[in-house]
Amino acid sequence: SRMATFALLLLPVLHPLVKSATLKLGLAAAMGLLGLAAFYSPIFQERFFVGGSGTLTDVWQGDFLSFGRFETWPDVWEEAWKRPWLGGGTGSAAAFVPTVWDGVSHVHNDCLRAFFDWGGVGLALFIAAVGLQILRLRRIARTSAGVVQQGAAAALLFFYLFLTMCVTDNPLIYNLWFTNPMFAVLG
Repeated sequence: SRMATFALLLLPVLHPLVKSATLKLGLAAAMGLLGLAAFYSPIFQERFFVGGSGTLTDVWQGDFLSFGRFETWPDVWEEAWKRPWLGGGTGSAAAFVPTVWDGVSHVHNDCLRAFFDWGGVGLALFIAAVGLQILRLRRIARTSAGVVQQGAAAALLFFYLFLTMCVTDNPLIYNLWFTNPMFAVLG
């Protein structure tokens, strides 16, 4: 996943145990260079652009393969607003998406899916739960030591990865591949 790659490049910079601004700046530069190298690699170019190659300017202009995401999201958003408070119920997005995106049953945006399924109330509860977990983990990572501090930092990094991937993917439903390990580390 392109967004997972982006998220993984962000994690060293966002690591809660890295306190030095100089080190964070160095990590940001290193991750930026690594990201550019990955971006211009043949396999990434082939997967990212219709013609098999492109530039960062093309990305900023939206001229890249979204595999239907950007074309479908407005339809999902419009349908979600028909039930803005409580949504259509768990799984309703998965039933709707195939009507606007052939052969696909996931929105590929967990925030949009949460709004579609659970409405504004459910999305607010989801955001509040994740936000409170992040605040709590940050406090534990700052005030503890040893394995507890390292565990809190790892769980916090999982949440950062999760939230970044939520923008263009469905990590919330990837229980075996993502959320189960995330919650195991959190525990």
